[in-house]
Amino acid sequence: NGSSIAAFDLEHGAGQAKFLLGENLEKLQLGSKKIFEYYHDAAEDGHAMAQLKVSKFFYSGKHVPQSYISSYVWSSIAAANGNELAITQREKSAERLEYEYLMQAQKLTAICFKSNYRKCDYGDMN
Repeated sequence: NGSSIAAFDLEHGAGQAKFLLGENLEKLQLGSKKIFEYYHDAAEDGHAMAQLKVSKFFYSGKHVPQSYISSYVWSSIAAANGNELAITQREKSAERLEYEYLMQAQKLTAICFKSNYRKCDYGDMN
């Protein structure tokens, strides 16, 4: 119920609650778009595992349009936030990018950090 979710948010943080909602939907294979939305919301709240999940969704094109730039951005952020698995994901994403696009991805990563994870889309570069 709503009060249980609110209590969990206070104790563990909203990012963790959103991550767990996405994770449970994913395990149950329910609401594909909703899975990404929960993970993305948790990623914006600074949840490093959710940031890695978002990166993987962008890499594969699962539930979102495929974007190696976005995958690179979110895996870079997850790695900087202590998720060691994200380093491998960032390398995989970088391998898919030509030099010019890799430079854009690095620039967007800096913008994403400065915006506290709110401006992390390719359209936010201008």
